[in-house]
Amino acid sequence: MDLLLTSTGDIDFSKGDFHTVTGPDEVVQRLRLQLGVRQGEWALDLLFGVDWLGLVFIKNPSLSIINAHLKSIIVGTEGVTRLLSYTAEVTGRTLDVEFEVLTDTGDVVEGSLTADPDGSAAAIQIAGIASIGFGICTMPRRKVD
Repeated sequence: MDLLLTSTGDIDFSKGDFHTVTGPDEVVQRLRLQLGVRQGEWALDLLFGVDWLGLVFIKNPSLSIINAHLKSIIVGTEGVTRLLSYTAEVTGRTLDVEFEVLTDTGDVVEGSLTADPDGSAAAIQIAGIASIGFGICTMPRRKVD
């Protein structure tokens, strides 16, 4: 169980109380954090997040190295039991990734991200949460039997 974060990434303390998130929504929040944080940005764990500046936004990036890095982050996210599918493509300076994971609750979480160094922000869309920066909206998810 994690503390629920607001659309701006702050701890949800609405109505004077903390709120928690569990199940597949917890995995969604964790994936969103892992993929949305630039490695070295969080002082308590400098390896947390994606190495956007060292691996992705460089001259002649290696898609195989980027894929290994992102897959490792996705699979290493607590609550993710298996990576079901993963595709990545670089077009010009833009990286597009789509993935699907199985959670420890048996739910399938689908996600995609677009990283463009020339754009204002990377867009990350994961299962029930889609974000550009930290804006969120609800999307359906499906369960695996």
